[in-house]
Amino acid sequence: MVLCLAVLAARPARSSAVPIIWTDWTEGTSGLEGSATGFLDIGGEIVEVTYTGEIAFIQTNGGTNYYVPDAYSTTSDLVDNPPPTSDIIALSRASEKTLTFSRPIANPLFAVVSLNGNGYSFNQDFEILGYGRGYWGNGTLTKTNPEPGVYQLNGSGEPHGVIQFTGAFNSVSWTSLTNEYWNGFTIGVTGLAQPELATTPGDGGKLNFGYTRIGSTSQLDLEIANAGSIGTFLAGSTSAASGEFAGPDPGEAFNIGADAPLNQTFSYSPDGAGFDMQSITVDTAAGTHTITLQGIGVGPVFAADTAAGQTLDAGLVSAPGAMTIIELVISNNFVGNVGDDMLTALSLLDYSFTGTDASQFELLTPLDVIMAGDSLTLQVAFKPTAEGVFNDAQFHLLTDVNADYGQAGMSFTWNLIGEAENVPAPSMLVGALLVLARFRTQRRG
Repeated sequence: MVLCLAVLAARPARSSAVPIIWTDWTEGTSGLEGSATGFLDIGGEIVEVTYTGEIAFIQTNGGTNYYVPDAYSTTSDLVDNPPPTSDIIALSRASEKTLTFSRPIANPLFAVVSLNGNGYSFNQDFEILGYGRGYWGNGTLTKTNPEPGVYQLNGSGEPHGVIQFTGAFNSVSWTSLTNEYWNGFTIGVTGLAQPELATTPGDGGKLNFGYTRIGSTSQLDLEIANAGSIGTFLAGSTSAASGEFAGPDPGEAFNIGADAPLNQTFSYSPDGAGFDMQSITVDTAAGTHTITLQGIGVGPVFAADTAAGQTLDAGLVSAPGAMTIIELVISNNFVGNVGDDMLTALSLLDYSFTGTDASQFELLTPLDVIMAGDSLTLQVAFKPTAEGVFNDAQFHLLTDVNADYGQAGMSFTWNLIGEAENVPAPSMLVGALLVLARFRTQRRG
């Protein structure tokens, strides 16, 4: 007794501990294949507790209270209160035992009574919180690790005390090492195992799409994980993006386990040049994370020395077989370096002439790709086939402006006009050829 008091006197002042919720055992059956049931009332949340294994005897309603306070609360800063009732499961045989819980519990505490000359072998590591003089006397508890994955609680003398497992548990199993009548236990907790929200990027972080070509789409994943204990589930939802941003996909509410992270895809489709940004939130019972979506829309800047919609005048052709050339300078006026030239390259994809006078015009220059800062001069030939004013023709140029590189985007149109003199019409030319042929035939005669 003097030694025990000396140990207690040497301990620092106890800090305030979280009250322990101990199992209320409600019924059980003794025997080699015994069983018992009880519950934990954790803030109104009921967790059912089931024990299977050998039982020497069980107390569920009255009887001797073997949990002398000195052995369970005064020897550890972490144990605020001993088991409050006489509920106990007593053991006597070297055999396997298992406790199961209807939902995961956090950091369970295991109170032992009179573990004299005996021990328990667990498959989970634990910490001895304390031991002291109990109902049957005094003794010590020690822990050994005889082989990987095996953790033994050994008793010497008449030890009474508390050990604690760390983590979330759906069950706890152990084996009594020797036959001894009797040693007993009960189980307690400080609370339920809780999920924990983790995201990549983290709270306040950014999904940065960087430079994205106007008219195209970039995608990035937001990872949502349950960083809590195994056996817990994290329920929540992610707010929807809007405007140039879209997502998440999948967008349904989620409920994820600790070993099953979820990737949600967001996309960025800029419809104009410049910086875009908005925030989305991941809301769960374990907290809220705010993530910023951001990106920069870039693309080729189309320019022409004669603006689209204006008229290109071919002038006058005054001799048979002659033509005039219209020059149209197309430029890509994007300025800057975005690291990928294809984000700002201007592709001239296709062209066409329309209108009743379309056949009088012809494009002489092959279409090409215009890099940022460069230009290309297109030559359009006016080749009239008759006299007159030709003003019902349009030149259409298809580009990848506001589209992914090389894909059909904006089309630009110019009106075409030209005039011809002294150019015989095709019908007049045919008539002249017929007259000439007839004249030559007559001369041969």
